[in-house]
Amino acid sequence: MKSKLFLAVLLCYGLHAQGQRPTKLVRVGLKAGINGSLFTRNVAPFDGGYVRQLPDYRRFFRPSGFGGFTADFQVSSRFMIGTELLFNSRGMVYREKNDAVVIIDDEGYEQQAYNRYNYNIDYFELPLTLNYNLRASNTWLVIYGGIAPAMATNHKTKLYYEESIRSDGRRAQNVRERLDYVRKINNNAIAGIKVGDDTNDKVAAYADFRFSHTLRPVFTRSTDASGHNLHTQMFTFSASVGFRF
Repeated sequence: MKSKLFLAVLLCYGLHAQGQRPTKLVRVGLKAGINGSLFTRNVAPFDGGYVRQLPDYRRFFRPSGFGGFTADFQVSSRFMIGTELLFNSRGMVYREKNDAVVIIDDEGYEQQAYNRYNYNIDYFELPLTLNYNLRASNTWLVIYGGIAPAMATNHKTKLYYEESIRSDGRRAQNVRERLDYVRKINNNAIAGIKVGDDTNDKVAAYADFRFSHTLRPVFTRSTDASGHNLHTQMFTFSASVGFRF
């Protein structure tokens, strides 16, 4: 009788200990996703008088990719401090219709062709966030905010001609140039939401939806050498998938 009672106590203790498995205080991970970035104002050569010379160009979000490493530090059952090291490509696109080129998709439908003028700025970023989990369960529903210091590593423009064919039948050359006066060090305010798995004993996957806005102008000058506008900030929407280990 005593031995059966002793075994029952051990079994209950084992189940209790398993249920009280300690939470990992630090979880590292990987993430990757896509951006859509836009300047807050028109910039040269698409501002002021230049607009009249280029009337058919319209500005659009620039799609791009990003990825890197993450680390989450558990402060309490609901709060975490997060940090990331990301390579992030941002910028903006101006585009005009190119009716001299016909694009046929895989289903045989005609699609509109465009010429594009890309502003491409690549950054290394170090986001720092305060995270709050809205649900104390194995489901991760986290809201967060923070800052993301960024260092520009590459900045250029590219004028891309659809199909690279001119109206006279000759091949048109895409034009790449250095984008001058980009601020080397900037900072971003960020906010977002994460949804996913928060199990402690296996790899946890999640989706991250983020908004960011530069805290300083993108360029170090307010005008270019011709006096046209360079004073703008930039905002970005992003969606990514991550894994925590």
